[in-house]
Amino acid sequence: MHVDMESSDISPEHLTTSGSTADADCGLDKGPGRCSMWLTSLLLVVLLVTGVLFICINFSSGTFPKDERAEREIEQLQARIQWLMETLQNITKDTRCHLCPQTWHWFWGHCYFLSVGLEEDLKWTQSAQYCRTHNASLGIIRNKSEMEFILGLMRTRSEKPFPWIGLSYSQNEGQWVWEDGTPLHKHTFIEMQWESEQRDCADLRGDGTVFACNCESYGPWLCKKPVEPVASVSMTT
Repeated sequence: MHVDMESSDISPEHLTTSGSTADADCGLDKGPGRCSMWLTSLLLVVLLVTGVLFICINFSSGTFPKDERAEREIEQLQARIQWLMETLQNITKDTRCHLCPQTWHWFWGHCYFLSVGLEEDLKWTQSAQYCRTHNASLGIIRNKSEMEFILGLMRTRSEKPFPWIGLSYSQNEGQWVWEDGTPLHKHTFIEMQWESEQRDCADLRGDGTVFACNCESYGPWLCKKPVEPVASVSMTT
C-alpha cells in the first residue's frame, strides 16, 4: 500500500507558521478557550494521520507479501505523528496545553522522564520509588520505535547516561522480568549483557543493549507513565 507523503496537506511549514501565531495568542492569554481550540485542532490532525497509519499496519500485517517500501512509509508516518505531537506541545507556552509535565517528554501516548542533570543518582529501588511517587514506573521498553526514541533522548544529554529501567531479575521466576510482569525473552530486540549472581537490576546503554548491574549501585533513571486524558486539561483562567 503506497502512501504519498509528498502530497499530504500536513506540512511542517504550515504548522510552524500557525504555531508561531498560536504561541503569541496564548502568551497574551486572550481567553481560556484559546488553548482548547488549538489542542482540539491538532489532535484531529493527529487522529487523521493515526487512522492512515492504522490502515497501513493492518494492510502490512495481513496475508499480503511484506513490502519494504510500505514499511518505510509506515515508519515515516510514525515519525510524522511524533512531530505533530511535539508541535502540539510546543505551540504554546501555556501549560494548560501540554500533554506531559514540565521536564517530561511525550512519545506515543506516554510521558518519559530522564533524571540526568535534573536529579541526584539513586539506587534501582529508590529510582523505582521516585517514579511511583509521580504516578509512573521505571521505563518498560516494548518495541524498537520506543527504544529509538529513548536512545535519542539519552543523546540529548551532555554526559552519557546509563539509566535504570524497569527490568530486574526475579529469583522466584528465574528470569529477567519487566515491572509489569512481562518476561524479557518476549522482547527479542533487546540484548542482555553482563549477567551474574550479583547483578539483578538493569540499565540501558547507548547502543540499545541492557546491562545487568548491582542494584545497590547509584545511577540515573528513566520513568514512564501514560498521558493524562485530554479532558483533564484545565480550561479555567
